Amino acid sequence: MVHLFHIAAIVKNTSTVDYKAFRQACINIFNKRYKEFNDLQYLLAFFLHPAWKDGRVKDEMFLQLSTAAATLWKF
Repeated sequence: MVHLFHIAAIVKNTSTVDYKAFRQACINIFNKRYKEFNDLQYLLAFFLHPAWKDGRVKDEMFLQLSTAAATLWKF
């Protein structure tokens, strides 16, 4: 997921004049892949991974992640 965000930043900074069609194709592909990763269980695993040192999320996302963790814990 981190690499996905790096790619998004690079595509965002590409020239809209010279690479308009390429940039739009990249954005479409990125959006498709992001939808695949935008899953609470995957985000929870990413959040809990020890290599992710930032640890900051917005309050509403933390509530969603903690609810997902509690749901998984019941199983």
